[in-house]
Amino acid sequence: MRSRKISHNLYLAVCLASAIALSSFSGKAEAQTQSSLTKKECISATPGLSIEDILVKPFNVSFVVAKEVFPVTSLISSGTERAEDTWNTLAILSGNQPVELACNLRYSYKELKLVFGVNTANPYATKDNKITFKVYLDGDSKGEKEVVVGRKREWKLNLEGVKNISFKVQCKKDKCPALAFSEMSLK
Repeated sequence: MRSRKISHNLYLAVCLASAIALSSFSGKAEAQTQSSLTKKECISATPGLSIEDILVKPFNVSFVVAKEVFPVTSLISSGTERAEDTWNTLAILSGNQPVELACNLRYSYKELKLVFGVNTANPYATKDNKITFKVYLDGDSKGEKEVVVGRKREWKLNLEGVKNISFKVQCKKDKCPALAFSEMSLK
C-alpha cells in the first residue's frame, strides 16, 4: 500500500512538473512569436495591379545582395519579363508608375523590421539605377530610403497605435530590379 501511495505521489509530481514546464515553454514561445507582414490583409493601391502582382512571395529563392546570400521572403514588383538568352523570369519595377500597397495592422503590433535590397545578378541592377522606398503609417510619411545595388538596408518602425501601413516604391530609371525582402517581421 505504501509503495502504491509513493507511486501515486511520484506520478502527481511528474504531472505537475510537466505542466509547469509546458506552461513556461508556451509562455516563452508566445512572447517570442513573430508574424510576417506578407500574412496580413494587404491591398494594392496601384491602378491595374492586384496585390498578387505587387507583393510576390517566391518559394525557396535566394539572391546575392551586398556580397551576402539573401534568402528572399517577398518581392515588391510591378511585373515580370523574360531575361534575354535565358528562360529566367525577372521580377522588375517599371519606372513609369510607382508601386503602392497598404496593409491593415489593426493596432496589433509594436514594431516592424524590414531587411531589403536588390538582386545584384539582375541585368537592371546597375550602380546608377536607384529605387526610392517610402513608408507611411496611418497616412503620415515616416521617411524614405534609397535602395542601390550592393547595399543591404534595414529599417525598424515603431507601430504602437498604428492601424495601417503603406509602401510606395519607385524606380528612378526605365526599369529596375524588384525590391527584395529577407525580413518583414512584426512584433
